[in-house]
Amino acid sequence: MDIPKIGFGTHQLNSVTCREYLSHAFKCGYQHLDCAHRYMNESVIGENLESILLDSNESVKREDIFITGKLPINGLAEDKVSYFFDKSSSALRTKYLDLYLIHGPFSAKYLSDDEYYAVDKQTGLFAADESVDFRKTWAEMEKLHRRELVKHIGLSNFNKRQMEEVLEKAEIRPKVLQIEVHGYLQQKELREFCRDEKIIVEAFAPIGSPVTAAELGKKVLINDPIINEIATKHKKSASQVALRWLRQMDVIPIVSAVTKEQMAENIRIDDFKLDEDDLKAIDGLDCGMRVYYLDDVKGVRDHPQYPFEK
Repeated sequence: MDIPKIGFGTHQLNSVTCREYLSHAFKCGYQHLDCAHRYMNESVIGENLESILLDSNESVKREDIFITGKLPINGLAEDKVSYFFDKSSSALRTKYLDLYLIHGPFSAKYLSDDEYYAVDKQTGLFAADESVDFRKTWAEMEKLHRRELVKHIGLSNFNKRQMEEVLEKAEIRPKVLQIEVHGYLQQKELREFCRDEKIIVEAFAPIGSPVTAAELGKKVLINDPIINEIATKHKKSASQVALRWLRQMDVIPIVSAVTKEQMAENIRIDDFKLDEDDLKAIDGLDCGMRVYYLDDVKGVRDHPQYPFEK
């Protein structure tokens, strides 16, 4: 199964919403579920997904679904890769994953399964494990692929230099790089590198994560006058324009939604096309505005493998 051209992000799903939202996502046409140990809801997703697969009224089969999982940064040590994969696949109630990504290049000390950003109790700072070499982590990912536990393996939140280091030693090349990409953070150099290396780019925060951006006092992409002018021109929403731009840039958007109406709207981006004027206008919006710096704990940016400019 090829990677579907749009993914449904699952980070917002909980025990109350999961069954309803998953079922509706499949009815809308989503086939790609983007999951992660970090989201702390894999067991809920697995339970409800199994229920849907067993429900004769749903008409959904496992082979029709593309499931992505992610190795957490507190699991980058060589002896933790298989452990965390088994934990995720068991929670998701699937014998295999279609795609498994290293969630980030900087390693946290392993203190417990759920302490993604490990904290040093004495200093209150991020407890980094600088002994971990992500190239050796990648070698363990390759073992999962050889055992046919995962169909594809890839990276998330790696920069160009870090990807070059992986590629230099890799026996199995990364299939995917998942990064933040949207009109305000277009990542042109990194996308060009991936294109040259035949690595698929997936975008999280594909419409600029409007709620989080607003909370942080940053610009909101879907409120941008240029995006809205293009949306009016095509009789589409601003979100659909932002997502269609990614589609035409050969980037797979990973979308999330707080309502079923948004869920249905986000996938309806194949019935129009942005013209050259539209693309040029959106190209001019690039200002390098990152929403997610992955620095939830003080001290993360001091890690030698922190991937972004400090």
